[in-house]
Amino acid sequence: MTCLLLALACKPVDDGNTAPDDSTIADSADSADTADSAAEEEGPDCSGGTGGEVGYSFYEVDGHSYWLYLPPAAQECAPLLLFGHGGNQNGTVRDGFWQDMMGTLLPYEAEERGFAFMIPFLEDVDGPQEHGWDLGLVDPMVAMIEDASARFDIDRNQVMFAGTSAGGHMACYWGLYEPRGITAVTVMSAGIGGYFDYPETEPDPKLPFIVGHDEEDEIVPYRYSKKLAKELEAHGHEYVFHTMDLGPGGHGWTHEASTAVLDSWLE
Repeated sequence: MTCLLLALACKPVDDGNTAPDDSTIADSADSADTADSAAEEEGPDCSGGTGGEVGYSFYEVDGHSYWLYLPPAAQECAPLLLFGHGGNQNGTVRDGFWQDMMGTLLPYEAEERGFAFMIPFLEDVDGPQEHGWDLGLVDPMVAMIEDASARFDIDRNQVMFAGTSAGGHMACYWGLYEPRGITAVTVMSAGIGGYFDYPETEPDPKLPFIVGHDEEDEIVPYRYSKKLAKELEAHGHEYVFHTMDLGPGGHGWTHEASTAVLDSWLE
């Protein structure tokens, strides 16, 4: 497969698609399909790993690094959240701690809710990093999840990749084209209609999606997420859709977005 490079600085091409009608999209307040229902039906699948340290750590798998935070109050058989930055908001790590440039407060949410938190492809460097997501990166991220599951007691039925902007396109691609290693997807400030569309071959399994977007997004058109939601509805995926305020420029991630996603995924 030809790999596409997705970067926040690259605005998606306007393909002329019109936004789907709102009546075809389940609003987050009204939808009965929550993104955690599939995991609830199956129950936890504990990896039983015991080789990881509580706190902040870097690990390397096949030449690719990831940073993982396991809070002291992590649950036994903890859910695992992977977070995918946008193209020029890949953050940085200082003194072993991820710098939360978007105000997600996800490490603090991990402490409160007891999940493990991973940033894939984040080196221990002092300064912001550019990050173009290559759609061929699914294999190394699945390997990172396997490595984390061997180190920590992870619930393999509660593993989510949540991405924003370019990371959101990566999340969308992973969930639709190569749905393995994860059990849920969050697509924020992203969608379909610019870089790729819904696949011709139905995803197997059909993962649950959480989709969020700001109508005032100045970088990725709001209609991309609405088109994604319409396709998810038409093809029988469980999903929730959030229209939300994502701050100046309407693009990225906020603590309010973290709360909405985690409430849908974990509650």
